[in-house]
Amino acid sequence: MASQSQGALASKGGSANKLPFLNAYKHHVATSDRACWMCGKLTTNVLTCQDIDFFYICANHIKDAGFCRPLAVPAATAVATTDGTAPKTPAAASAELKPGGTYELHSRVFGMREQKYRDKQREATKAKVVASLPSVPAKALPPKR
Repeated sequence: MASQSQGALASKGGSANKLPFLNAYKHHVATSDRACWMCGKLTTNVLTCQDIDFFYICANHIKDAGFCRPLAVPAATAVATTDGTAPKTPAAASAELKPGGTYELHSRVFGMREQKYRDKQREATKAKVVASLPSVPAKALPPKR
């Protein structure tokens, strides 16, 4: 009985609910500034995910641990530097905010991005269906006899 319920749960979370992207966003710097997705402040920082999802986000949100966290800590943070100084901590590495870093969004923030993606897909599907529906006749109907 337990295996049947597990199978039913697995079938509910099938490929229809799968997203084509993971929670791994790469930081880029754009040439023009736009409003931050969260607060509306102008910024050139962009987080992208596999050319499917992107959004402008200010540096304060990228540095905020409640918004996202670095996925891969650069090798320099794990090993002492060549000039003899102490290695950087992951917090110090994320505070530098260099383009090219990869970040994982907080689960609730990623849920918001998922919902936005699903809404966009739903709108595209809706537009296709509306386009395939018959249109109103262009000419007026003849009068009844």
